[in-house]
Amino acid sequence: MRNACLLTIAALSAVIAFGSAEAKDIRVRNSSGGTIYMLYAWPSDFVPDTNNLLSAPLHDGEIGSVAIDNRYARCDFTLQMDYNDPAKVKKVKGQAWSKKKFRKLLLSMKVATFNICRLDGKPYVIRNRD
Repeated sequence: MRNACLLTIAALSAVIAFGSAEAKDIRVRNSSGGTIYMLYAWPSDFVPDTNNLLSAPLHDGEIGSVAIDNRYARCDFTLQMDYNDPAKVKKVKGQAWSKKKFRKLLLSMKVATFNICRLDGKPYVIRNRD
């Protein structure tokens, strides 16, 4: 009985510690030559499930601070940058996307992988938009 109780306490402690990991604040420098309107990050070995990390567009040459959800204590992350200005990407109700328009939209996004554990306070630099 005592062993079962200790095992239960250990399991609950692991769940509490696992769920209490905080967001990891990192700095991102945009050296891509374009404005990044939306930025997403998720652990590379997970399915993408994230919200836009930017509160405002990150213009070329700017450094921004973002909080990455790292509740699973991972180091390798996938980063997706979206260079599409939401004000210009409008879909009229009932209008279907053409293949050409959809392809252009996808080409305006970039995906990269990086290790947040190796940043040591230095900003992650986003380069080469194209």
